[in-house]
Amino acid sequence: MISRVGKERPEITEEEVKQYTVRAKDIAIPFEALPKRKYRLRYVNLLKDSSTVEKPNFRVAIAQIGKSTSGDLLHEFYSEQREGIFLLKKEKVPTVRTRVKELIATANKKGAKIIIFPELAIDLNYHQLLEEIIELANNYKMYIIPGSYHDQETQRNISLVIGPSGILWQQEKHIPAIIHYQGRRFKEGIDVETGQRETIVGITEYGTMAIVICRDFLDMDLRVELKNADPPVDLVFNPAFTPVTEDFKAVHFDARRSIFAYCFFANIAEIGNSFIFTPEREQQERNIPPKEESIIYKDVDLFRLRSERKRWEIEHAKHRPFIQSTRA
Repeated sequence: MISRVGKERPEITEEEVKQYTVRAKDIAIPFEALPKRKYRLRYVNLLKDSSTVEKPNFRVAIAQIGKSTSGDLLHEFYSEQREGIFLLKKEKVPTVRTRVKELIATANKKGAKIIIFPELAIDLNYHQLLEEIIELANNYKMYIIPGSYHDQETQRNISLVIGPSGILWQQEKHIPAIIHYQGRRFKEGIDVETGQRETIVGITEYGTMAIVICRDFLDMDLRVELKNADPPVDLVFNPAFTPVTEDFKAVHFDARRSIFAYCFFANIAEIGNSFIFTPEREQQERNIPPKEESIIYKDVDLFRLRSERKRWEIEHAKHRPFIQSTRA
C-alpha cells in the first residue's frame, strides 16, 4: 500500500496508481509534437583558445554607399540572374571597388575597428572584391562587414564577417524582401531555411555581436531571441536595402533598450537614412541623409554599456508587477 501525505487522508491502492499512470500516458504529448522556437542562436567564440583579449573601447563605422546617376539603382547597377536574384554588373565592379577602398581607408584613419556596408552594395561573387577586402582587413587590423550579397551558387543572401585572419563567420538572410523591378512586384528569389532558423552570435575582441540582414530585424521572434541571449548581445549590425526606413527606425529605437545593445542600420545610399542608435541615457541618434555616400561613427565603451544594462535590468525588475497568491 502507498500512503498519501497526512494521516487523515485515505490510502491509495497500487491499482489506482496504475490507472493514474495509464491516464497520464494517454494524454502525454510527444516531444517532437511540441512547438519549436522559430529561431535559435548559435555562438561562435573567437576568444576561445586564443591569446586575443576583449577590447573595452573601440570605434565602429557605418559606410553608406550605392548611389545611381539615373535615379534607378537596380537597373543601373544590377542584372537579374533569375527571378529575384541579382548580380552586380561587371562594368560597375571598378566603381564599387574604388569607393569601398576609399571608405575603408578613411575609416581606418579615423580609428574605426569595425566597418559595416549596406545589403547588396558589395557583390562578393566577384572574387577580386572578396580578396581585396580580406587583404584590407588584415592590413588595417579591422573587422569588415561588407553588407550582404546574392550568392549565385547557393541562391542565398549571405553576409560575411571578415577579420584580420580572414572570414570569421557568415550569416544567412531568413526573410526575403519584396522587390519592385521593371514594373513588377515580387519576392526576393533567395532560398531560405525551411526549419528552425539559425542566427550566429560572435564572441569577439569587440564584444558580442550579431548580424541581422534587412527585414529579418523586423521579426519580433528574432528580437526576442537576441534579447534573451546569454551572454548578452552588445552590437547588432543590420545591413539593408529598403525604402521603409521609418519602420526600421521605430524597431531600432525600441531594440536599443529592449535588447540593450548598440544598433547599426546600414542602408543603401540611394535611399539612405542609415543610422546608429545607442542605449545610454543620453543617447544620440547619428544618421546619413539619402543620396549621400558617407561614413558615421560611434565610440563604444563596453564596460559602460554593460554597467548600464545591469542597472536597467535592476530598475525594471523593481517595477515588474507582483502577483499575490490567493491560496491559503
